[in-house]
Amino acid sequence: MIDPEHDLSIQKQAEVLDISRSSIYYQPRPVSESDLWLMRRIDQLHLDYPTSEAFTGRLKQEGIAISMDGKGRWRDNVFVKRVWRSIKYEEAYLHAYQSVSEARQAIGRYIEFYNTVRPHSSLKALTPDQVYFNRLPEPMAA
Repeated sequence: MIDPEHDLSIQKQAEVLDISRSSIYYQPRPVSESDLWLMRRIDQLHLDYPTSEAFTGRLKQEGIAISMDGKGRWRDNVFVKRVWRSIKYEEAYLHAYQSVSEARQAIGRYIEFYNTVRPHSSLKALTPDQVYFNRLPEPMAA
């Protein structure tokens, strides 16, 4: 875009293009291997654990709402609704499944992840499996 051999000075060319003169002289430096590895790792973690609020905020902007069935009945199945909300926002809405069997497999893997890997704030950052399988024995009556 900027031609040092042009009749217009570099300063005038930058003004015409409405760009900063400092950007003309910028020389990019290569990214280190460790930075590239770290960026790939962050991307992979985000793909493996898409619990970011950015997705749910965007879905809300797109008008996607959580289903509600029956006024005043939230207590009947609040736990099931929480699980399905997570499945929808963290798995199903993020993937375009090609078939029912593909969806079944992916959602099955997500449920395994949900129970064994994903920490839950309502469980003090433990997984459901950790809470269920590592319960302390009830104290004995004196």
